[in-house]
Amino acid sequence: MRRAVGGTSRLPLLETIKLAATGGEVVLSATNLHLYSTIRVAATVATTGAIAVPARALVDWVGPLPKGSGRLSLAAGATRVKASYGRANATFVCPDAADFPSPPPIDGPGLTRDAGQLRRALARVLPALGTDEGQPALRCVALTPGLDGLHLAATDGSRLARMVVPGAVVAPFGQILLPDSAAREFAHLLRAGSVAELRVGAGGNVAHLTVGHRAICARLVEGGFPDLAQLIPQRVATRVAVETQGLRRALKLAAFFFGGDGRQPVICDAAPGRLRLSVPDADTGAYETELAAAFEGRPDRVAVNVPLLAELLREADTPFLTLAWEDATRPIVIRELDDEGARTADLWLVMSLRHAEVGHVTTAAESAA
Repeated sequence: MRRAVGGTSRLPLLETIKLAATGGEVVLSATNLHLYSTIRVAATVATTGAIAVPARALVDWVGPLPKGSGRLSLAAGATRVKASYGRANATFVCPDAADFPSPPPIDGPGLTRDAGQLRRALARVLPALGTDEGQPALRCVALTPGLDGLHLAATDGSRLARMVVPGAVVAPFGQILLPDSAAREFAHLLRAGSVAELRVGAGGNVAHLTVGHRAICARLVEGGFPDLAQLIPQRVATRVAVETQGLRRALKLAAFFFGGDGRQPVICDAAPGRLRLSVPDADTGAYETELAAAFEGRPDRVAVNVPLLAELLREADTPFLTLAWEDATRPIVIRELDDEGARTADLWLVMSLRHAEVGHVTTAAESAA
C-alpha cells in the first residue's frame, strides 16, 4: 500500500493512509491520484468514522511488530490518534480525513479470471515495456478482450510481448492501456489471492482490480496502441527448436563479450540439427557455442541484441522454445513449446540487427532511415 502513497509535500493529505471504520471492518486507503489502493481488514468497531494517519510513520511503526491485534482510538475533537499493541503505544497526528480523495466510481460488468494466470501473463509482457516518456503508449500494457481470451501486450519498439489469458471474453470493455506503474502494481496485487475481478469505468479512463480483500484503481492512458497484426510476421523461412535452459546459458556467456557501445550482437546461425551462437571478434575477444536443435526451413543467420532477448527469456517456463524468422532483416519470433506443441497465441518478438559484415552493426530501423 505504501507504494500508492503520494510523495509530494504540496498535498500533505496524499502522504497519509485513510482508515475508515465501518461495521465489522476497517478499510485502509492510499492514493497518489494515479493509483488508489485499498485493503479491507476485519475489526471490532466500537465507533464508526474515518481518520487519516501519516503513512510513513504508521508503516514504520507497525512494520517491526509481530502479527496480532492492535487498537486505534481517537477522542472526539482530538487531532491525535492513539495506537496500542500490547505494551507498545504511539500517537499520530491525524489531519482531517474528510477531504481525502475517493477513487472514481466503477459501474458496469466485471471480468473474472484466475489470478495466477493473469499474473503470469502480466509478468511475461512487463519486460517489453518501453521507457520513452515521449511515447506514452509504449509505456503501457494493452489489455484487449478476444474470443480466445484476454490479450495482454507491450512493446518498446525493439521488442514485443503478447500473452493470452484463456477463456472467451464477452467484452465488458474495449482495449485499455494500463500505464507501467499500474501494471506493476497489478502484478503485485495478483499474488494476494486466487480469483481476480477487473472492472473498467464507463468512460474507459479507470480500471479497478480486486483480489480478495485488496483492490487497486488505476487511471488509464488515452490513445492508440500499435497494431500488432502489422508488427508480428505472418511468414517465416527458418525455424529452430532449442532447449530453453541451454539458450539462456549461451546468451549469458555471450554477454561477457559485448562491445563498448553495448550493441555487439550475437549471431544466430541455424542449420539442420543445430543453432550456432557466436559473438564477432571484439575488444574482449570472441565467443561461439552450438546448441542441438530441431530445424526446419532454410539455413540462415540473424543477429540479435543479447540483453533484449535474454531479458524476455527469463520468463520462459517450458523446457523448449522456438525461434523463427523470415530473413536477416526481419524480427525474430519466439514461442514456447509444451507437451501440446507451440503456444501460438503467446509470443515474444525481438527486432533483428542488420549486419553487412562482422563488427559493423546497425538496427533495421536505422538502416531504413
